[in-house]
Amino acid sequence: TGGGGWNGWGTIAASNPDGYTIGYINVPNMYKGYLDATVGRSENLDSFTLLMNHVTDYCVWAVRKDSPYQSVNDVIEAAKKNPGTISITAHGNGNDDHLAILRMQDMTGTEFKVVMNKSTADSKTQVLGGFVDVLGANVSEVAAQVKSGELRLLGVMSDKENKFLPGGKTFKQQGYDQVWAVSRGIAAPAGLSPDVQKALLAALEKTLNSSAHAEALLGSSLAPEIVQGSEYKTLLKNTEQDIKKLMGW
Repeated sequence: TGGGGWNGWGTIAASNPDGYTIGYINVPNMYKGYLDATVGRSENLDSFTLLMNHVTDYCVWAVRKDSPYQSVNDVIEAAKKNPGTISITAHGNGNDDHLAILRMQDMTGTEFKVVMNKSTADSKTQVLGGFVDVLGANVSEVAAQVKSGELRLLGVMSDKENKFLPGGKTFKQQGYDQVWAVSRGIAAPAGLSPDVQKALLAALEKTLNSSAHAEALLGSSLAPEIVQGSEYKTLLKNTEQDIKKLMGW
């Protein structure tokens, strides 16, 4: 408790780069450990051989079915009229839901009342109970409730329609250039030899692109989104710069 994921990530970074230790990294949650001076981890992205992005779980805004808000624009207009009073959930300072809110505030000149919770389950309870206005979460966390009609989707922060939320509009379709997500990828310690890296990538790609793996993810409303090697590192470095600006780290 309190490690913020770095108990595991620190172990990966400190391990022998022989290909026998690999693990998951979670973006953007991992950035806080070394960008936030109050945490002060010595590791950073260069402490890892960044092998492959696995899944990207896009952020969403949703409300309970009887909410007056029918769209993202409805929420933004209400926030402009009543600064700091429209409440929305997030799950930790600098996590994906929080960063998405900060980005929307910057983009629209609004101010929300951010309610931090330990889990999306807590946030759903608050929104469904009418105690919080808007649920900030991810596709995998709301797909079932949206399909059942328990929650109304306001928007998905993806480039295109998400297959797990058919008919759900993106933020871009509603006039907001907002793409944000939590992504989970696979990394090894820095210094992995090219031959070992090549062998691991081939094995991972075969597994993650298999039909059996895709079927296993369907139940969690997730789909593989593979980005490898140098492209993956560039993606994470660019996200790192966005977060430094948003959080002032």
